Amino acid sequence: MKAAETETRWLVERNLRVTRWSKETLKLIIDEIPKAGIDATSDTIAKVKFATRKEAGRINSISFKFPRHLVFVHKGVSRGYTISPKGSGTVVRTAKGPMTKPRVAKPFLNQVLEAKVPDLSQTIADMHAKRIASRGAELLEGEDINATRMFII
Repeated sequence: MKAAETETRWLVERNLRVTRWSKETLKLIIDEIPKAGIDATSDTIAKVKFATRKEAGRINSISFKFPRHLVFVHKGVSRGYTISPKGSGTVVRTAKGPMTKPRVAKPFLNQVLEAKVPDLSQTIADMHAKRIASRGAELLEGEDINATRMFII
């Protein structure tokens, strides 16, 4: 088999595994929404999706998409509360009136990602280990897992 064919097969297998991981993670995120005590309609659940982006035929980005209000529920923010500026992620009460019922954060996303990102990392590392054994270490260039933008902070 030619090297180009082997490389193409490897790339297709890699993309399939990344897509499989994304689907599994999405299912866990959707399952976590009601477990977190969030009253979500089927319409809201239907809007929770994932997308991938490719560069040179290789999936290089995964994003999870969901309605904006779920970010506020995740953080425990509503009328009278804000998220402090400059990326600290702290929820601050800004209402002037008496507090009748404090907001409670209902996190549903971060714990799923914290559990699943190491699986993705291991999958890609295993695939590269096999590839390196047959082709050489220079093939690792540009491969890393950067999950910092996946989490709600």
